[in-house]
Order: sequence, then structure tokens, then C-alpha cells
Amino acid sequence: SLIDKENFLCYQISFYDIDDELYKTQIIKDFKKQGSDKYFAYYMEMINEQNGRRSIMTTDSFQLGSDLEEHAFTPAMLEK
Repeated sequence: SLIDKENFLCYQISFYDIDDELYKTQIIKDFKKQGSDKYFAYYMEMINEQNGRRSIMTTDSFQLGSDLEEHAFTPAMLEK
């Protein structure tokens, strides 16, 4: 893992399979400060090192302190 020692932000995580071969690499960047001491990553990429596929998730906007309650994220609610 690549972790910044100043602010403890994680920029890269390596995942290994049961044979200790590199399986996936997650890249995290474009951190923006939210509030006084919190950061949010606006870009995350997961690369499957064994088959070359990748997934990218980007965030356009983020609102700290949403009014949504936890039960809004249950599988039943997400299927609606």
C-alpha cells in the first residue's frame, strides 16, 4: 500500500491471490478536503492485473453530512 505519512491518505492498494501473485491494484486519487480534517477521493480505479480489466469510479460532487438515514441503503431499499 502507498500511504502518505503526513495525512494518512491511501493512494494505492495491492491485492494478492492465494498463490501470492498480484491479483488487483486499486488506485485512489483526486482527494479533496471535506470539512476541517476529512478527505474524499473523487477518483478510484481497480485494475485486475491477471486479466487486464479495470473499473473506474469518479465522483462529480459530494455532500458531507447528508440527511439520508442508514436504512436507505439496505438491499431491499436499493432494489426499489
